[in-house]
Amino acid sequence: MPSIKATFLIPYQSICQTPTPTFDYYWGYAASISQAKEMDLKVTSDTRVFAPTDCISTVFTAGGEHTFIPCMIEGVLTPLWEKGYIINRDIMGEIIARAHKPEGFKRYFEVWIPAFK
Repeated sequence: MPSIKATFLIPYQSICQTPTPTFDYYWGYAASISQAKEMDLKVTSDTRVFAPTDCISTVFTAGGEHTFIPCMIEGVLTPLWEKGYIINRDIMGEIIARAHKPEGFKRYFEVWIPAFK
């Protein structure tokens, strides 16, 4: 069964801005190329197709409002930069789960970071 996933994109240009990156991000939906063909999804000017590339993939969590980018910077990007990795394309990811608890909600994300040493 085809699935469309809630995804995010962080453009490379917003990561490499100096002196201070802005970490702009955009939410959307994604499907594999084969699934898009199977569902007869139309390609429009808003459609992005990403060529395969080597990525570092990991999972991170974020809690309340406005914590998505700070949690990714602290838990994912800073450790990569400290190990000497250089990001060289847009970052992509998806929401894999969202849990609601009495103390608030927690989101789980998978992220793919095109990077090299």
